[in-house]
Amino acid sequence: MRILVATDTYVPDVNGTAVFVYRLATDLVKAGHEVFVVAPGRHFRHEKHTDEAGVTVFGVPSFSVFNYPYFKFPTVFLSKRKLRKFVEEVNPDIIHLQQHFIIGREIRAIARKKGIPVIATNHFLPDNVLPFFPVPKILHGPIKKWGWGQMLGVYGDVAVVTTPTATAADIIEEIGFTSRVVPVSNGIDLTRFNPKNNGQYLYKKYNIPHKKTVLYVGRLDKEKRVDLLIRALAVVRKRVDAQLVIVGVGSQLTNLKSLVLKLGLRNYVIFPGYLPNEDLQNVFKIGDVFVNAGIAELQCIAAMEAMASGLPVVAADYRALPELVHHGENGYLFHDNYRDLAKYLIKILVDDKLRKRMSNKSLEIISGHSVEKTVETYAMLYDRAILLYNEEQAAKVTRHVIKRVWIPALVTAAIVLMVGAIFAFNSTSEIKAAPGEFISRVNPRELAQRGINTVKSGFTQVENTIEEIKGN
Repeated sequence: MRILVATDTYVPDVNGTAVFVYRLATDLVKAGHEVFVVAPGRHFRHEKHTDEAGVTVFGVPSFSVFNYPYFKFPTVFLSKRKLRKFVEEVNPDIIHLQQHFIIGREIRAIARKKGIPVIATNHFLPDNVLPFFPVPKILHGPIKKWGWGQMLGVYGDVAVVTTPTATAADIIEEIGFTSRVVPVSNGIDLTRFNPKNNGQYLYKKYNIPHKKTVLYVGRLDKEKRVDLLIRALAVVRKRVDAQLVIVGVGSQLTNLKSLVLKLGLRNYVIFPGYLPNEDLQNVFKIGDVFVNAGIAELQCIAAMEAMASGLPVVAADYRALPELVHHGENGYLFHDNYRDLAKYLIKILVDDKLRKRMSNKSLEIISGHSVEKTVETYAMLYDRAILLYNEEQAAKVTRHVIKRVWIPALVTAAIVLMVGAIFAFNSTSEIKAAPGEFISRVNPRELAQRGINTVKSGFTQVENTIEEIKGN
């Protein structure tokens, strides 16, 4: 199958959506599909390349925004013609939209014009975008409403829409979404992230001491609330000689480092930065417990990676995190108080048997999120979307035929029958009264012409009615 994926964020961008789209494209190629990606370019120019996995990527001229180097803003207004040409060259069987704002919106418009089936995935939550807009809180409501309205405008007529979790599906259904919404896990490569990985070399490489370790992997942005982890560590250390390893980059890095110094935790909080892939899959092996305090997670890929590596997880009781973290089984859910977070971290760090039991439960839960299952589900949904699109087109043809052929034919037949009935009635009446007079008063050719004119008038009325319906 030839699959075109349209996304507003892609590697090397640093966020969960970019990671998911990259991994999905790569895994679809491994499954035997031809995959093409339209994404923000790495530079401010058009570019096309095929990566090491065999994915052909068309880059739209892009630039960094908000002084944030890990996200690119694509300039679609410079690329409309080239995008249309690229879609024509690819001639995909299906288009998979990943966002609805910029590239996704333009590709959706092209798909409508070209008659290409579309499936869409929603990764959007306003809470992930608002921190980048320095606006008063009073405007947050209107901005959220606008953002959801944009999604409905692009995704509203898509036959099949997916989102990573049941919680995420409920969220978009609550805002008035009427399309078919299917929860499909982001999936995780259980051969790459597993308990047998070895992270011992990372202690020396990143100057990490050997001691009980609380681990965080992800963006360092406001909605991730990494500051709570640092504050919690200060409480944890009163009971356990533990440290916090914070892996990632983001807009809050400077503030977080300042907080570490303020709380006197300089020797107990390590910032390794952004890790290459070969280190990322092993870093979970240096942790004793994984933690996520985010409030806007539709699934959380890093938590899935931690679970696949055999770690218990302590997470905020927000959004979709409870679907991964089962309280008291493979970890704990905490509320907004960092002391509440510290309490659960201490329970896990001081109890080896509890930690082992929760580790096994994490492995059990994550086994249902294999990437193979995700790719298989998407392949099935692609087939389903194509079938639904073809059925819709067939229905449109049927409606068109009814409007343009059958309705005029039926109206014509009715008019002819009516004219015939009038002729028969008049003929019978006149013949009985005075046959000679009837023959002299009725001209058959004139009557036939009147019938033809009546039929033509009927066609004209039907055509006018159809045009009015189209106009409305």
